[in-house]
Amino acid sequence: MVKCKDCGWLSVQDQKHIWHSADSRFRVKGVSSGDFIDTPLCSEDLLESCGNGSSKATILATIGKDRECSGFIPVVNGRELKGYKEMQAVEVLRIETRQNRAEDKAELLKYRMEDKAEREEQRAASEARYRKERNRTYVAIVLAAVLTFLASYSMYKIESTAKDQASPATASPEPASSAVSP
Repeated sequence: MVKCKDCGWLSVQDQKHIWHSADSRFRVKGVSSGDFIDTPLCSEDLLESCGNGSSKATILATIGKDRECSGFIPVVNGRELKGYKEMQAVEVLRIETRQNRAEDKAELLKYRMEDKAEREEQRAASEARYRKERNRTYVAIVLAAVLTFLASYSMYKIESTAKDQASPATASPEPASSAVSP
């Protein structure tokens, strides 16, 4: 809950109908110092009960009442309405910047998650290619070993068959009984 008397938007008009930030005397006593029309105004138009010619008591009761106000900005002594407008613009810019940062962080997190998912997919695909290539290599090694074994076995068989066939064709020593003749 806030009070209008503590708000920087509380304003009074001068005789030329130019709005100025209400001075501290007006905020406390309900009467402004200088050449002002003592009819307060705020940014949220919450002071409708303070019309022209309102009594000090009515003005003080109205600006001293607790209320909900979304436009409340704490009063800073010596600051005119222009200063409050600048302060509000800076606050709006700060909020927008904070929102933009939050949006940027959310977008960056989204991209990081997408990148992570993409990297995971690439890693899984790479692992699948590696396993497939490794299996092909194992099959090639086993096949080469089997073919080498078969080739070696075939060579052994050919050599042993050739030895077996060459042995009966060579002259063998004659039996001793036929070698001696009387």
